[in-house]
Amino acid sequence: MYDPVCGIAIDGEARFASEHAGARYAFCSRSCQDDFASDPARYAEMDPLIRLEQVVKTYDLGEVKVPVLRGLSMRIHHGDFIAIVGASGSGKSTAMNIIGTLDVPTEGKAVIAGKDVMRMTETDLADLRNGKIGFVFQQFNLVPSLSALENVLLPKTLRGAADAAAVKRAEKLLESVGLGKRMTHRPSELSGGEQQRVAIARAFINDPDLILADEPTGSLDSETSGKIIDLLSDLWRTSSKTVVIITHDPQIAANTRRILTMKDGRLVSNGGAASKAIWPTA
Repeated sequence: MYDPVCGIAIDGEARFASEHAGARYAFCSRSCQDDFASDPARYAEMDPLIRLEQVVKTYDLGEVKVPVLRGLSMRIHHGDFIAIVGASGSGKSTAMNIIGTLDVPTEGKAVIAGKDVMRMTETDLADLRNGKIGFVFQQFNLVPSLSALENVLLPKTLRGAADAAAVKRAEKLLESVGLGKRMTHRPSELSGGEQQRVAIARAFINDPDLILADEPTGSLDSETSGKIIDLLSDLWRTSSKTVVIITHDPQIAANTRRILTMKDGRLVSNGGAASKAIWPTA
């Protein structure tokens, strides 16, 4: 049995349980039970955007097998703003790779945007990744020879879809992240915070369902980090996207709606609503 809110596997008798439409649901915490009670249809009747069940990921290093994920179960729902936290070696980066279809499980089930990734070809995975997921990385990953506008357009350019409508969308995205006057500047002419804003705009260019941000403030000072997280919060609130941040920084995690903690390749706790989170209003 799995917690319908965070997806943690429930072993044995659950301390927290509720009923909805004649079915019984078990929860890992009072927080998940309360979330379920606030909108049971969302968790009981709608498929989550991300569903991992007993995911195992083992890497072969010569004759040595290194287990990283050891039965990870997790759910992330449409419109969530989530932080995945954990110490170094907890498996959170590998979990991000599975969620982002950059890697596939060794065992278990991973359903991303309704697709069972274990049944997909590399081409299918690439199409899912390009169409449904936007990435923000710690090191920005901008092309030095391209302008800010060209970098934002790059996912469209690589697909032969950088038409006038795409250019207009890229311009609007750069304006939305405060770089309307810096569109022609190359990365070397931008600060670290500005480069990360370009990367965030690029993540939104294909109008994805999911934004995955891997340590998005890891290369930035504390003041700039705060501005980047505020920006992601604003974009989440206004765009209805699902945003997942992988971080080791508790101050960054505290700005999200929910904190999921990993340890030894498993999800071990759902921290519930973070203190500074802002849930969009209708």
